[in-house]
Amino acid sequence: MLLRQFIAFLCLNTCAMSLVLAAPDDNTVVGNPLYERLFQVMQQVDQLRKTVLEQDAKLSQQETELQKLRGDNEVLTYQLEQLRKQQQDTYVDIDNRLKEIQKQQTALAQAPVTNPAYTTTDSATDTSTSPTTEPLVSSGDENTAYQQAFDFIQNGNYSQATKAFDSFLKQFPQSRNADNAQYWMAESYYALKNFNVALNAFNTLVERHPNSAKHPQALLKMGYIYYELHDKEAAKAFLEKVLDNYPGTATAKLAQERLQKIRREGL
Repeated sequence: MLLRQFIAFLCLNTCAMSLVLAAPDDNTVVGNPLYERLFQVMQQVDQLRKTVLEQDAKLSQQETELQKLRGDNEVLTYQLEQLRKQQQDTYVDIDNRLKEIQKQQTALAQAPVTNPAYTTTDSATDTSTSPTTEPLVSSGDENTAYQQAFDFIQNGNYSQATKAFDSFLKQFPQSRNADNAQYWMAESYYALKNFNVALNAFNTLVERHPNSAKHPQALLKMGYIYYELHDKEAAKAFLEKVLDNYPGTATAKLAQERLQKIRREGL
């Protein structure tokens, strides 16, 4: 507002000086230092007026851009709130599914097992904090031992889980669940932030069970661990292995997100 008032003032002064200069004849103006000075001042005022007009135009453009940014910010804030609500709904849904899975596992553990199916699937979430249901096996003792170890995982008792899975692997080294037991033992060490031991455990899975369905998750977690150990080059190498060997999977998406984080940090 003050800038526009200043522009109006300059315009009035320019008009006034023009009238003053227009009044006398040429003989009076030529050689008259007063009129020559007035003419110079009028030119300076006119130049100043043009400069102020340019600044006013830039200011108006900036005000328009600021209003647009405020509008964009409101939209982003709304979208963020919607994502938070969706995430909360997802957590509730996962919790309900885990409870239902626990009920089903309890029922299966109590029922006689004749020909159980063994299946594994990729998890869309980070398996270190949200383990999926695991297959049961035919042997009663083996089944009980595995289920007890896995219960420790579901209850968040990772210290006991490491011991239980280690005992399971020593007792049933040829079990069809050996790769799963090795994976969850490694996950338990990872959850305890015992990164070096977890790294060795994941590496054992990769070497001994190259065809395991847990192979991509093991590579992913090895990348995570090297990141935690500040070995970014090794982290990138394992994460890129996930992208190369398992493209389009949920695990590959997690690997891509961590790679982007590493690049943002300058590596």
